[in-house]
Amino acid sequence: MEKAVLVRFTLITVILGVVPIMGYSIFNVTSLRKTLFVKNEYDKIARPMRDQSNATSVHVSLNIFVIYDVDEVTQTLKVSGSLLLNWVDENLMWEPDDFGGITTGVYPQEYVWKPGIALKNTIDDFKTLGDPTLNVIVSNQGIVTWEPFHVSYLLC
Repeated sequence: MEKAVLVRFTLITVILGVVPIMGYSIFNVTSLRKTLFVKNEYDKIARPMRDQSNATSVHVSLNIFVIYDVDEVTQTLKVSGSLLLNWVDENLMWEPDDFGGITTGVYPQEYVWKPGIALKNTIDDFKTLGDPTLNVIVSNQGIVTWEPFHVSYLLC
């Protein structure tokens, strides 16, 4: 029964994990990146709201890929999974017509503001979620999607 649940999680993740890749000219892609991050002087430390008195809503979902081990004696669990996070960054919005119709950009995660997220019940030493080489997906409406993955030993 546990294997059936594991397969079901894996299939859902594969179906939802597909990201369409569009082709645009290098000029438009470069122009958009420079406009967002250089010309507009993007500040990844400041919360992504123009009015800093407004809250930033972050939507989070957990995808579990594999349950490697469950140890009842030590009450630990080893899992592989990812968090799917979405939020609106008001400083990363653009008009697609100004950039050759580009509606989505893919950028290194280090370029943008990200919420501070940590696993509190991990047995491992504290590590930043995900791999530093991961990218974020940004829509022209400012919707940022970040999916850091992690293998963790958790305390139940």
